Amino acid sequence: MTFARQNRKFFLVLTLLCLLVGMFGLVSAQAAGDPIEFSVEATPTDLTAPQEVTVSVRVSNTGDADMLDPVTLLDPAGEVVSSFGDNGSIVLGAGKYISWSGTYRVTEEDLDAGRILYTVKYDLEDEDGSIAQCTQQGVIALNYTGTRVRLQAERTLTPEVVRQGKNATAIYELVNKGNVTLTDIKVKEALTGRTQTVPELQPGDSETLTFSTRMGNQDLKSGAEITFKAEGSDETLTQTVEEVAVPLAKPNLSATLEAVGDVNIGENATLRITFVNQGNVGYKNITVSDARFGEMFTGLEVPAGATLSFDKEIALEKPTDFKFTCLLSDNTGEEREISTNEVTVSVFDPEKSLRLNLNLTCDRDAITEAPSVVRFTLNVTNNSNVNAEDVVIRHGNVTMYTVNELLAGESIRLEWDVNASQAGKFQFTAHAEDELGNNVSFESNVHQLTYVMPTEGPTTAPVVTVAPLITVAPPTEEELNPALPGISKGLMLGALVMGVLFAASLVLFAVSTVVRVQQQRKSDNAYDHLDLAGSRDYTEEKEQTADSAVQTEELVETADETVNKAADAPLPHEKVLGEADDDPDAPAPELTEQDVIAHKRSEQAASEEGGFRVSRERSGEGKGNQPRRRAARKVERTEDGE
Repeated sequence: MTFARQNRKFFLVLTLLCLLVGMFGLVSAQAAGDPIEFSVEATPTDLTAPQEVTVSVRVSNTGDADMLDPVTLLDPAGEVVSSFGDNGSIVLGAGKYISWSGTYRVTEEDLDAGRILYTVKYDLEDEDGSIAQCTQQGVIALNYTGTRVRLQAERTLTPEVVRQGKNATAIYELVNKGNVTLTDIKVKEALTGRTQTVPELQPGDSETLTFSTRMGNQDLKSGAEITFKAEGSDETLTQTVEEVAVPLAKPNLSATLEAVGDVNIGENATLRITFVNQGNVGYKNITVSDARFGEMFTGLEVPAGATLSFDKEIALEKPTDFKFTCLLSDNTGEEREISTNEVTVSVFDPEKSLRLNLNLTCDRDAITEAPSVVRFTLNVTNNSNVNAEDVVIRHGNVTMYTVNELLAGESIRLEWDVNASQAGKFQFTAHAEDELGNNVSFESNVHQLTYVMPTEGPTTAPVVTVAPLITVAPPTEEELNPALPGISKGLMLGALVMGVLFAASLVLFAVSTVVRVQQQRKSDNAYDHLDLAGSRDYTEEKEQTADSAVQTEELVETADETVNKAADAPLPHEKVLGEADDDPDAPAPELTEQDVIAHKRSEQAASEEGGFRVSRERSGEGKGNQPRRRAARKVERTEDGE
């Protein structure tokens, strides 16, 4: 209740002051000849909460002349009251007035301010015929009489962006905007995760809480949850502070200096500095200075992500070099210093300016093959009033010729035979220094060299007298085919292997030939033994044993039967050869003297018994002419006739 009374007295005093101000303004307006009178009222003015009130407005023209321009009514939010007059405006005649009544919803902000304002705007013509814009405000005082529980929490993040390793800080200002005491106020901040407590906060009082943490290598977040109680109540009230990002500082600012055009002696040269801020750090109170001329700019501001340019004019008497130094204060709370590039501003004397004219021609406009030799002719003329010394003629970055001296008005003709590797645009430049020390350059006209398909009878290229601009060494075989050395080594290795295999084949062939010769000798030795022994009768007489009762009958075969049957029987030399074939390395068997005597006796016995002997003499050395001998056989018969 005490607070309510004090609050009511406060609003009464405020209303009285507003009325006095309005009366003073009215008197002033009337003293200045303002014919408009404006008044406003509202009901109710004693409020316990935000609600609608009825507002009454009266606007009068107390002058003797009609108004030429309309009067417009604005509400406390600054919006035009469309229901006033004709869509918010009206032209008042002499002695006329207009009354308006409407509703307006009082907000929490209006209750905090303790008043609402309505405004009228209009134009008046002065005695000298000029138009003056006039404004009058009507104040309606509000009296808040109810119980109001309201905690205002305002957060401030400092710095706006934080460099790595520095502290990020969130500051909360708590204000009791109600008319009751708040207790047990707890603020939990997401930046640190900690909670701080305010035990009690009287109406109108405030408290400041600070939360701080060290910035790492990524952005942080700040947000708060606030809980509190109203005195005399056990209910816990909650309100939140919106979560926002606390960005990690990523500075990226560059400054570039350039001279805008050339000037003559005594004229102002324009220097332009351009800031390009591609980072998220903003800069304020930037001071730019030059070592020779002092401060060039002060109080500059370059927000994050902005590109801004600033110009400075300086009168110069001679060519001058400039390099600016920038002292920066950023929104991370730090100061930095950066420098621009160095720029030379050329200052010319019209009477001593150097002017060269370069005229370029070529012996052809097209080439039929690339590279192709073409002849360029460059005429250089000194059109100035001063002599030119050490004039360097260049094509791109290649120095073609240096003219030691070119007098005023003098010309020189230069020719080059150039090996043009391709078609395109060709241009020459001349570089020199004038009497004031300015480095000047002049460009020739551009000659376009095109490429066309060759004709049946191509023209003969001119003889090259000057080395080409660019000489390219022909590629070696290793550069054209990097695999060639490896292929050569592989072929040599393959040839060596083939040679070894061929030599091994010759050795094997010789060994096999020697083995065949030895085997042939062994076979011939066997035949020679048979020849030495002569003919042999292989007929044998089988004696009857004492235990056998078998009676043998000796049959004499005819010559035809003997020959036919003996053809199937192996001959002695075939046995010898067979044994040799079974074992090629075995030595040939030898016939002893006893074998020869036994053979002759068997032949004699066969002739006495009435048989016959067939012999074939050896007529040749070949294997196919070997002798065959067949002898009579004895056929044994048993007593049973088998």
